[in-house]
Amino acid sequence: MGALAMAQQLQAHGLTPHHPVADIVPEYAVGGKREATLAQLMSHALPFEPESANRPYSGLEDEEALAQSCAVEMAAPPGTGGWYSAMGSWVVVAEVVRRLSGRAYAEYVADHVLKPLGMRHTVFGPAPVPRSPALFERVDGRHVPSENVFPGVLAPRLPGTGAWGPASDLARLVEWLTVPQAGEVLGLSPETVRALTDTYRTGLPDRNFGDIDLDWGFGMCTDPAWFGVPRGSKVVGHTAYGCGMVVADLEERLVVSFLSSSVVPPDSGESRLENRIVREICREVRGRVAVGR
Repeated sequence: MGALAMAQQLQAHGLTPHHPVADIVPEYAVGGKREATLAQLMSHALPFEPESANRPYSGLEDEEALAQSCAVEMAAPPGTGGWYSAMGSWVVVAEVVRRLSGRAYAEYVADHVLKPLGMRHTVFGPAPVPRSPALFERVDGRHVPSENVFPGVLAPRLPGTGAWGPASDLARLVEWLTVPQAGEVLGLSPETVRALTDTYRTGLPDRNFGDIDLDWGFGMCTDPAWFGVPRGSKVVGHTAYGCGMVVADLEERLVVSFLSSSVVPPDSGESRLENRIVREICREVRGRVAVGR
């Protein structure tokens, strides 16, 4: 949602993904981040110093979360390493959208992303009904609430984790990219759509992601191998903490969205359950296409 909101604002203000973050949020120009670009922020290509990047965000007010995000220091120059950030970087993304649009982030997303995409069952911010425990994990043969993803992490005010909705709505975030004239529903030009789906980071092992080297685009992963899609395919998507995923194969016009209330066993690479699901669906779809031809 943040990537789509950001793209709309870049187009509205005539900016490119390579615009410095600090030109919009001056407080960000500390700790070696003065030259950090929006593309580097969105593709997690900012090698943060672990000690300052791993501070907790749950319970912080908006101003405190922004101050903490801006104070994070770099361990190396921007663009020379990867550091996946599920919390702090998205606080900065929300602030960029707020300053460019002049509206609160949650309100902007609701009106300009959720509504036009028809995500009627998704809320960002306080839920109308109490939320269930975040996730369950299997420990010693029993399913227990996860200690890694808990309600405090999924605080409504955190832009990276505060959305709540079904897998069908999750699919809509990328589904629009698979249709002709993609972009019209969100008021985006073909050039902006291409900027959304381009790859901005490649060949950079991620210190906060098990040193995995993945291709990343503008807030979405563009590496087909990560999702189980055949290599060479044009994809955009994202995974969750062993409990979900959404991916769009833009050439095959195929979207897969997966959510679970329990954490899938932590296999890696091609053995991940989400990966196997997508791989089998791709085989089935491509097989039908081949027969049809």
